[in-house]
Amino acid sequence: MKGGGAVMETGILRLRNPIRKTNRPALLRMTKGKSGIALRMFAIVFVVWSGVASAATYYVSSSTGNDANNALSASAPWQTIAHVNGQTFQPGDSILFKRGDVWNESLAPASSGTAGNTITFDAYGTGGAPNLTGYYPVPSSAWVHVTGNAWKAPLPATYSTINFCLFGSIWGRRWRRCRRT
Repeated sequence: MKGGGAVMETGILRLRNPIRKTNRPALLRMTKGKSGIALRMFAIVFVVWSGVASAATYYVSSSTGNDANNALSASAPWQTIAHVNGQTFQPGDSILFKRGDVWNESLAPASSGTAGNTITFDAYGTGGAPNLTGYYPVPSSAWVHVTGNAWKAPLPATYSTINFCLFGSIWGRRWRRCRRT
């Protein structure tokens, strides 16, 4: 092709010598036209894929876990929900609880995902669904006898009220005496 002012002549490009090296790296550049759109789409897909690829899956098991583990495999899970609550998760992360395990804790994660890229809580393994009871074990030394069959214990600072208590296998209900003034 020759350029001469405003007039362009087109022709066939012929190589003088055969190409000796065919595995040279090619430079990618954004151009106008259909190929430029394809390259832009490739770049967008790559960026989105990179974000999804960095999402992590964490495993939690009350029966076989240890909070010192990295929790990135079912063979090295975390043990407590308190440890899960103390972590910062990224959008796209998944936290899987072992089926059949029981935690006497409440799940209150410190981070959240986004509308299109959530943090997922689910189960892994076989058996019944994971059981997060939310129980707070009150040490026996904290209970104070009030009268007859009535006992009381202080609430932890993070609890505002307790409506039911489990004493071994017996459920107790919160009871409040009302006074008229």
